[in-house]
Amino acid sequence: STIARNYRGGISGTGTIRNNLIIANSNTGEYHGAIRVFGDNAVITYNTIVGNFVNENYIGIIGCERDTIVNSNIIFANEHPNPGGDDQTLIGCEATRKNLSDRDLSSTGTDNIVGDPLFVDSASDDYALLSVSPANDAGDVTMMPDADFYGTQRSLGDGPDIGAIESE
Repeated sequence: STIARNYRGGISGTGTIRNNLIIANSNTGEYHGAIRVFGDNAVITYNTIVGNFVNENYIGIIGCERDTIVNSNIIFANEHPNPGGDDQTLIGCEATRKNLSDRDLSSTGTDNIVGDPLFVDSASDDYALLSVSPANDAGDVTMMPDADFYGTQRSLGDGPDIGAIESE
């Protein structure tokens, strides 16, 4: 699904959030910017989360509860002003792995990559990856869905691509 340009944040719920474009959602109130999960054992995996905004009053771009897995997502160019200087990208998320972000997520997990995902043309909402993207072949095979955002079979070459869209 495409979850875009919502005023009260992107998506919230329980269970698994997978293969979504979560783009340009905003929140200037006391809610989340992109994703808020409730309950234990939620999974946030293979999403592209770009250009979301939240003010300094609440839970950041992604808010988690106990035992939430955040795996193989692109988390890029989100805004979360915080006068205290703390990074508000992930709040309460303790099990992160193999995400690509412009923020250092090493305090929340392992094997996360800091960098630019190198989209084809994000200004035109084309979030496919260029062939030189650090997200290519860097996803977690154990969490890989069968198909990507467009229904294209995920590659089993050197590994699946991080994010919602598998490059060709």
